[in-house]
Amino acid sequence: MPFGLCNAPATFQRCMIAIFHDFIETFMEIFMDDFTLYGLTFETYLKNLELVLARCEESNLVLNWEKCHFMVSEGIVLGHKISEKGIEVDRAKVEVIEKLPPPTNIKGLRSFLGHSGGWIPKDLSWQQRKKFFSDVKHYFWEDPYLYKICPDQVIRRCVPKTEFESILKHCHDGEAGGHFSSNRTAAKVMQSGFYWPTLYQDSKRYVSTCDRCQRTGNVSRKDEMPLTNILVCELFDVWGIDFMGPFPSSYGFEYILVAVEYVSKWVEAIATRTNDARVVLEFLRKNIFTRFGAPRAIISDGGKHFCNSQFAALLKMFGVRHKVATPYHAQTSGQVEVSNRESKKNP
Repeated sequence: MPFGLCNAPATFQRCMIAIFHDFIETFMEIFMDDFTLYGLTFETYLKNLELVLARCEESNLVLNWEKCHFMVSEGIVLGHKISEKGIEVDRAKVEVIEKLPPPTNIKGLRSFLGHSGGWIPKDLSWQQRKKFFSDVKHYFWEDPYLYKICPDQVIRRCVPKTEFESILKHCHDGEAGGHFSSNRTAAKVMQSGFYWPTLYQDSKRYVSTCDRCQRTGNVSRKDEMPLTNILVCELFDVWGIDFMGPFPSSYGFEYILVAVEYVSKWVEAIATRTNDARVVLEFLRKNIFTRFGAPRAIISDGGKHFCNSQFAALLKMFGVRHKVATPYHAQTSGQVEVSNRESKKNP
């Protein structure tokens, strides 16, 4: 199973629970691929181990013996030491916190905040929590090295000079870059939440010294091939939506409502009994907005189930732009049309 998929961990956990359902909370605990077996006596533990190994053999599960530890009185489980005494803190992690140096840049501060967030005591009183929150705000907002209140009273992040080039490199050369012009690179930096007074000058200097841009940026247009516009958008920014059907009725369902995300090509589809505006609104709220957030634009054809006052009011409420495809020009909503064609190939 590829674990890059967003639903892969949950699917794997359900699979493990289904296989060992009668063992869990009796003498076994499962978290993803971490199995913990226990027993009150040595003989009981051996019987439990035999049952689990037999179940693994029946289910064709393979264990990595280098990562297995058998017959131990204590062990590390999910970052905590488990023994007959109960749950204890792992001393190795405590030593890491004790020897952790103070952060010297934004990346180090983010790492520290993410690491320390899980170690805040839960039994603090209300006054202690209030003081803790006040201290956090002081260190987070009032440190002049991290943030600065500009003349327009807008709080902006302060970027040290040592990080100028690394930020420009990420926004120009990285996966999200694209070797765009200096102005577009500077705009990408600001979209990422960074700014400094000489941003545009530094961006122009960096782009002018980029080896790849110098090799390909000044190619003569005399013999170049016709190009199409590049759609610049982020993940889940643009969705295409369309109805398929009507099909022969199956349990009252005659239509399929399909939505395709233009960057990742992710497809969301449901079977519907009708193809009216009410179905579309419910689908957008339940399957798109609550799961992936409000997009920037939705592309559809000019059908009345998409071009109506209810649909327009919903998109206006969430700040979504509605783009209507030109009649008899299927290329405008090409992504969803391709998904429809592939869906029809499958019985």
